[in-house]
Amino acid sequence: MKEATTRRAIEQAKTRLKRKAKAKGLWEDFGQDQVRAMRDHENCNPYGTQEQRNIAAMVDQFDNWCQNFSLTDI
Repeated sequence: MKEATTRRAIEQAKTRLKRKAKAKGLWEDFGQDQVRAMRDHENCNPYGTQEQRNIAAMVDQFDNWCQNFSLTDI
């Protein structure tokens, strides 16, 4: 997939996760299902072409966002 598509998918996942966290609270592996799905679905190769490395970096940033998210961020 392209970088723009990945960026859009990440923003949509963040919005869904924020809504879910607001309704149900946080849980231990918050967002990890989405991160795993993106790594499998997106062309995520940290050693590939420049575009693949950029996509891998975006998914890594999303993973860090999920790990550091708190309800005060809503």
